[in-house]
Formats: sequence, structure tokens, C-alpha cells
Amino acid sequence: MAFLSWFAFPPLIPDAIKSDLHLSAAQVGNSNIIALCATFVVRLMVGPLVDRYGPRKVMASLLILGAIPSGLAGTAQSAEGLYVLRFFIGILGATFVPCQAWTSTFFDKNCVGTANALVGGWGGYSAFHGRGSYSRNSYIGLQVTWGEYKL
Repeated sequence: MAFLSWFAFPPLIPDAIKSDLHLSAAQVGNSNIIALCATFVVRLMVGPLVDRYGPRKVMASLLILGAIPSGLAGTAQSAEGLYVLRFFIGILGATFVPCQAWTSTFFDKNCVGTANALVGGWGGYSAFHGRGSYSRNSYIGLQVTWGEYKL
């Protein structure tokens, strides 16, 4: 679920979000950079936390922290609001670290590489699926916008 939420924005930015928030190309780029930087920084912090508290507790904490901004995703009214949301949703990218640690402890050494490859591949699947779903829905006429449910 973390990767699905983490990759929810990129397929929407070029079309729906960019036009709704009247973003420039630079603001779209900044949004992507902020999300990536959040993931990078939090991954560096999560590694030692996994060593200390275990992957289960760290994963649960990251999912809870990431769920809040994911639920607020449609509330962005400006580029700055989008930056804040993308930063905190970027935290979900750090779930890769406890996920790999957890998977490594579950499987025997003769198949742990395959298990980690399958688990790590879900991120790529999420990115592909998100873009495909948005394109497919646009094609069949489902025009519900990303911020349809703004408060």
C-alpha cells in the first residue's frame, strides 16, 4: 500500500494537478524533487531505527505517518501546499527499508534473493499501474479529478 500511495501523484501531475493548481514546469519539477529528497533522507534515518526497534514497528510507524498526508492529498490549493504534501507522502518511500529487512528475516538463504526481488519490484509495478489506471480512466470517460473531494 505504501508504494501505491507514494506513486499516486506522479501520473496525475502532468495533466490533472498541473492544470488544477496552475503549476509551471519548474513547480512540477520542484514537487518531484521534494518527494524524492524526503524519501532519501527518511531512508537514511530508518535504517538505524530498523536495527534498533525492528522492521515491524518501524513499518507500522511509517505507514501511519504516511496515511495522514495521503488522506489529505486532494486538499492542496497551491504549489506550496503540494510541496508539503509531497514531502510527507515521500516518507512512504522509506518503507522499502523495513520491507527488505523484514523479508530478509522471513526467508531462507536459498530463496531470500528471489523474495527480496519480488518485494522490491512492487514499487515499479505501482508506478506502472498508477499511470496505466489514470490513462485508462481518462480514455473511458471517468473524469473525476484528483481533488474532487476537497473539504
